[in-house]
Amino acid sequence: MLVTLLFTFPGVIFSIFSFARWRRGVFFFVLYSTVSGMISALTFPALIPMLAKEIFFLAPAYGGFIYFITHNKLVKPPPQLWIPISVSCSIVLVQLFNPNLDNILLAVIGLKVWLFYIPVAFLSFYMFRTEIELIKFLRVMLLITPIPCVVGIIQYIGGLTFGYQEFMTAIYGAETAFNVTQGFTDFSADVGALYVRIPGTFSFITPYTGYLLAMVPVSYILWKIDPSPSWRTFAKVVLLLLVVSATLSGSRGTSIFMALFFVILFCLQGQFFTLLKVILLLLGLGSLLLLSVDISLVSMFGLLVTLIPHYLDTIVLGGLLEAFSKTLFGLGLGTNTGAARYAMENQGAIFAIENYYAKSYIELGLLGLLMTIFIFLSPLHYYIKNKKLCNNPKVKIVTSSFVAFILLIAIHSFKGWQIDLDPINFYFWFYYGLLFRTYTLF
Repeated sequence: MLVTLLFTFPGVIFSIFSFARWRRGVFFFVLYSTVSGMISALTFPALIPMLAKEIFFLAPAYGGFIYFITHNKLVKPPPQLWIPISVSCSIVLVQLFNPNLDNILLAVIGLKVWLFYIPVAFLSFYMFRTEIELIKFLRVMLLITPIPCVVGIIQYIGGLTFGYQEFMTAIYGAETAFNVTQGFTDFSADVGALYVRIPGTFSFITPYTGYLLAMVPVSYILWKIDPSPSWRTFAKVVLLLLVVSATLSGSRGTSIFMALFFVILFCLQGQFFTLLKVILLLLGLGSLLLLSVDISLVSMFGLLVTLIPHYLDTIVLGGLLEAFSKTLFGLGLGTNTGAARYAMENQGAIFAIENYYAKSYIELGLLGLLMTIFIFLSPLHYYIKNKKLCNNPKVKIVTSSFVAFILLIAIHSFKGWQIDLDPINFYFWFYYGLLFRTYTLF
C-alpha cells in the first residue's frame, strides 16, 4: 500500500504534465522505462510501479497527442506508414469477434499487446520539428544507456566474485532473484566459466538484451552525425559498452544479433569493405572479452553451433508448421500471447510457440501473417524508393540505421516475441515512425 501511494501521487502529477505536453510524456516514458523493470522487481508484488510508464506517461501522452492533431493542421504521413498500420489494426479488431474466443479477458489482453504501442509510430513522426530536436533527444537516450549496461556488468562481476545466486539474492531477495534470473539459469558448465542470465535494470534478461539492441542504432547515428566531437566520442564509447554488456549478458544470441545489425546496416549502405572490418573487429573484441573472463572460445563456438540448428528446427520451422496445423482464419486474440496465460485457469490452453510469425498466424490467421510481413517490409520499400532521390548523407545514415533495426527485429521474430515485450514494443514503433519523418527533418 505504501509503495502504491508513493508512486500514485507523483504519477498523477506526471500524467497531467504528460497530457499537457505530450512530447514530454514520451520523454518521461523513455527515462523511466530504462529502470522500470528493476523498480518493479524490487517493489513486487505492487502493480503501480510495473504499470507506471504506461499509466502515467504514455497513455496521457496519447491523450495529449489526440488533442494536438485535432487542433492543428498537420502534414499527412506517407502511405507506407499509415496503410500497414491501418490494415494491421483492422485485422486485429476483427479478431475480437472470433467465435473461438470464450474469455473476454483473454481477448482484452491480446488486444492490448497487439495495439497499445502502435500509436507510438505517429507520436515519433510528429514529435520532432528540426534536426537539432532529434539529435538532442537521441543524446538523452545515449546518456542514460550506460545505466543498464553498468548495472548488468556489476551483476556479472558480483556473480564472479561472490557467487551468482548469492549476489543476485542479496540485491533482490530470494524469490525475486529467482524470477529475474529465470531460476538462476547458468550455462557456466558449457563454456568453462561464469555465463549466467543477467537482467541489468530490467525484469529479466530478454528486456535487457532487447534494450541493448535498441540502443545500437542510436549510438551509431550519433557517432556519425552529431555536430559535437565530444558527443561523437561518447557515442563510440557507449557502443563499445553495449558490445561488452551483450557479451556478458548470458544471452547466447544477443551478440550474434548485434553483429547482424551491422551486416544489414552496411549492406543497405553498400559499404561491404566496412562491413568486413566491423565483423572482424566485433569478433576480435568479443573473443578478447570472453578470454578475459576465462570463457572457452571453443566451448562457446560449439554451444552456438548446436544452438542455431536447434532454433531453426524447433522454433523457426517447427513453430510455423505447428501454427499452420491449427487454423487458417485464426483462433483469436491472446491465444498465443504470453501475458494472456494469467486470464486462463488452464494455462495449458494457451499456445506458447516462441515465433512471432507463428503467433500472428495462430491469433489472426493467414491475413494476420501477411499483415505482419507487410509491416516489416514497408520501411524497406520506402527506404529503397527514396535512397536514390536523397543526397543528404545524414539522412542516409539515420534512415539506414532505423531500417536495419526494423529488419533485425523481423529476423529476431522467427525465434521470439521481442516486439511484444518491453522495451522493444516501444522502440520498434518509435523508430518505425521516425524513419518516415527523417527525410523532412534534415
